[in-house]
Order: sequence, then C-alpha cells, then structure tokens
Amino acid sequence: MNPIYFQLKNHIFAANYREQIILLDTTNNEYFALGKKASKYILLALSYRFKFENNEYLPFDATDNNSFGYPAEINNLDQFNKYIINFLKKNFIESCISAKRKNNFAIAAVPLGLSKIEWVPTTEKKGFSSKIRFLEYIEALLALIKIHSLIRRKGLQGLIELLNTFKNKTSKFVNTPDHNDEIKKLCYILDRASIVYFKKTSCLPWAATLVYLLFKRSLTCDLVIGVQTIPFYAHAWVELYGEVLNDNPEIQERLAPIFRLSFDS
Repeated sequence: MNPIYFQLKNHIFAANYREQIILLDTTNNEYFALGKKASKYILLALSYRFKFENNEYLPFDATDNNSFGYPAEINNLDQFNKYIINFLKKNFIESCISAKRKNNFAIAAVPLGLSKIEWVPTTEKKGFSSKIRFLEYIEALLALIKIHSLIRRKGLQGLIELLNTFKNKTSKFVNTPDHNDEIKKLCYILDRASIVYFKKTSCLPWAATLVYLLFKRSLTCDLVIGVQTIPFYAHAWVELYGEVLNDNPEIQERLAPIFRLSFDS
C-alpha cells in the first residue's frame, strides 16, 4: 500500500501568522482565516503521511498498539477525519502519492501587525524631476480601468494570468537612476489617476496596475499580498529590487507575504 500525502491545491496560498493559518483562494478571490484548532489540523495533514482504510484516513505507520510518535490530534481519528474531509470539500487540499509537496507557508518577520490599516492614494509629489505628459495620465487611467475590470470579471486568478502572460513577452533590464525618477513619477501619476477614477481604488488594483505599467517598461518588480490576523487584514503592494514602492516599508516585516508574483519567477 502506497502512503497518501496531502498538499495545498495550486490555487491556494497560505500564511502562518501567530500560529493561525490564513488561506488565499485565488480562484474565488477569498481569504479564510482558520481557527486555532483548524490551523493545527491542516498543518498536521500537510506534514504526515496516511492510509485510507474503512472509509477513514489513518496514520500510515501506526498500528492498533503503537502510534509511532504521531501527535495526539491525529490519533483522535473522528476529529481528524472531520477536518480532513472538510478541507477536501472546500478544495483547500488534495491527496497525492509523492512526498515532494509544495506546502509553503509565508510568515511575518515581525508579526506585530499594522496599527493603521487604511490605505488611500495620495497626491503628494514623490521627488521626481522629469515632466509629466498628458498622455501618461491617459495611459495610467486606461490601465487602471483595465485592471479594475479584470479583477471584477475574473478575480485574482485572472489578474495572475494576465501579468504572467505579459511578463513572459518582455525582457528585463538593469535599473538605473533615470529609472528611479521614472518610477517615482509613475507612482504619482497612478495616484492622480486613482483619485479621478469614478470607482474607489483599493490597494490591489493600484498595485496590480503599477506592476502592469512597470512590466510594459520591462522593469523587474514583484506584486505582493501580505496578511495579518486580529484583526484580519490583507494588503497589496509593489516591490522593486526588494524595496517597497509608494508605501510604508514596515509592511514587509509586519505582514506575512501570502502571495508574490515576481518578474523573475
């Protein structure tokens, strides 16, 4: 009998924040903050190997008289199977026969959370020197409309597919001081476009639009989504060479980066 392993589904991304698991479902554009007990059970399911006998999942190496060091929670079979079946029904996990699983959980470097959790675009100038052309405003506004529409119709998964397709058609080049000036200007232009846009622009469409515009210019950048618990909060931002653009740099340490789409990955 081959052992059964469990792994996260491809559309599920996970973070462990203060021993509480947060799942991001990119297909349905939903977050799930699991309770302490559910968090423990999903970690156990993804860490050990099992067998399926008599319509229930059992520790693979255990016998009637020996649990072989499996945690007590797994040996409580009724409770354990209840959670496993629920995770499978919700499409969080899937069974597999390979021990090589991609069960990566993001963690926060300093899990203190953010005290201010409201993000709004600003009209403050970012210290660039180059002039702004009217067509650059139009380009940013059209890109913002495109991203808003895509997220509304296809959610985060549609956004991922667009950016992955787009980045694969471009080639990157090394950033220079001239590009730094251009990036600061682009952030300012996008802020202005977000303010005049007829719908409120939250952090995700803003960040995704900036990534889209940077990809068009062949600039290496990452779209990052971080999460925290108590209270639950999710925030999206853009990083260029490891530095946060147009946002509070503390988010890199205080939020767990549950999702990252990189130009290089």
